[in-house]
Amino acid sequence: MIKVLIVDDSQVIREAVCKLLIEEGHEARSVQSGREGIELFQSARFDLALIDVVLPDISGMDVLAAIRRVNREIPVIMMSATFNPVNFKETSNTAFVSKTGGINRLIETIRIYLPSRPVHAADSFSRGFLFRSIFGRLKAVAGHPVL
Repeated sequence: MIKVLIVDDSQVIREAVCKLLIEEGHEARSVQSGREGIELFQSARFDLALIDVVLPDISGMDVLAAIRRVNREIPVIMMSATFNPVNFKETSNTAFVSKTGGINRLIETIRIYLPSRPVHAADSFSRGFLFRSIFGRLKAVAGHPVL
């Protein structure tokens, strides 16, 4: 079972994403603040994290940094309705999705980044390779140079 952490101050987003993930057989845990997200991430194992950039207590970018200090390989999807991602660098395991693009775009991105099975620390090399491969294929399809 894939375990997903959702950090978003919007109850509607949290409930919709949790419902979708649970219906697809995954486990979803959600919190409404950045500090709660960091605490939960440090106390449990997750396979994917979805983080709102604009949170009531700390920035979602600060949450991302805290997660990366613990686990550099976990896929993270940053999301926002107001954040301008011009300077946001997507990587093989970090993506950005605009909430204004609709729930379908968010769901598409989640499905792309969901691992096919839970990944443990021993699998981190192959997992990183897998996400770099997926990201490279997506960029190639979109006509962007693959880094």
